[in-house]
Amino acid sequence: MQEAFEDGMLEWLDQCPACGASDGDEYIRAHDMVYGCSSRLWKYSMCEYCGSLYLSPRPSEQYIEKAYASYHTHNSGEGVLGASTKKILSLYLDQGVMAGILWIIVTLIFPIRLYLDAKSRGIKYISQGKVLDYGCGDGVFLSLCNTKKLLAYGTDFDPEAVREARKSGAFVEQGGYEIVKKMSAKEFDLVTISHVIEHVYNLDELLSECYRVLKPGGYLWLETPNPNAKGLRVFKENWRGLEPPRHLVLFSRHVLISKLKKLGFISVKEKYHFFSALYMYLVSIRLQKKSVGICVLVRALFRDIVGLFSNCDSEFITIKCQKKF
Repeated sequence: MQEAFEDGMLEWLDQCPACGASDGDEYIRAHDMVYGCSSRLWKYSMCEYCGSLYLSPRPSEQYIEKAYASYHTHNSGEGVLGASTKKILSLYLDQGVMAGILWIIVTLIFPIRLYLDAKSRGIKYISQGKVLDYGCGDGVFLSLCNTKKLLAYGTDFDPEAVREARKSGAFVEQGGYEIVKKMSAKEFDLVTISHVIEHVYNLDELLSECYRVLKPGGYLWLETPNPNAKGLRVFKENWRGLEPPRHLVLFSRHVLISKLKKLGFISVKEKYHFFSALYMYLVSIRLQKKSVGICVLVRALFRDIVGLFSNCDSEFITIKCQKKF
């Protein structure tokens, strides 16, 4: 494997990028097990003050694109959502008879409803409006918005991902938060940021811009890996949520909730993404190059069920909040 990052392409942090505290101890070291862009052993530190996990040294922002040469969003329909899941979600969001039957089923089996709501980011309960998906990848969520006849907009810094996302029929621009800065204030009813904030260098600016472009009463939905996840303690350097050098910071729930409330968001509520443990355990086992046995499946489902009652060590942090009127 050819190393993508020379030492001069890296930056060393002397404080936690999540809260600014200087007390951070080395927590774990890991290779790029997912896309193999680097042969380096990357170091994550845990902030003693806020509990966030951060990469240091890490690629400088001007070189980070080297980590995305073979990223999953280059291939429409692959990665986060498989074809079968997309079909079920489309049916779940539809208004027909079959959708009604599915609604009855998932209402009776509440954990499945939680899973579908997390995957569709709550748009089941939006009848009209304008949606911005920041970091839209290949546009799978934008396609779901089209199912609901919502006006969908997306941004992504990856040109190949943008080309795929535009196939959804949504309006998609290439770029990061500078694209959002050019958008009008109070324009969107919903802004979603799914598994993106762990990749960004400027979370405070991004959240501030998202707040600005939301209409009063509009919602922000975000999801990110949890640095306190049980899976991290189980799989250690093979935990799928690490993914160095692309995952720069895994923000703790304390930090995220504090930042959102400080901006002025109200009704900051955590949602539970059922089956997150099942997914993360399966892919982490694959990274270990081990076979998946029945014991692993039972253990993962047990973690998902435990999360229904206490999700402090769930695999993902999922938050929905509202801009004040």
